[in-house]
Amino acid sequence: MSDKEEQKVKTPYPFFIHDQYVKDISFENPNYLVKYSETDKQSQVSVNVETNVIKLNDDNYEVTMSVSAKSTLEETSIFVLELVYACLFLSVQ
Repeated sequence: MSDKEEQKVKTPYPFFIHDQYVKDISFENPNYLVKYSETDKQSQVSVNVETNVIKLNDDNYEVTMSVSAKSTLEETSIFVLELVYACLFLSVQ
């Protein structure tokens, strides 16, 4: 058996997850001094999720999931959250 065959991981799937990591994270609370509990109005929250695949070489792929969330009350921004979570997938075929 060759060295390359010995390094292959046995799995019923054509790939396996080698690593998982937070690639980027940001949280902003620009108006933390404003007391939102003193109002009867509801804040608006929007969430956006996107995925992206980057081929690193013949057997490796990086898959990222970008999540952004933003909350506003009238025209005032309450918070902004941005997260990029990534996985390194390796092909076993």
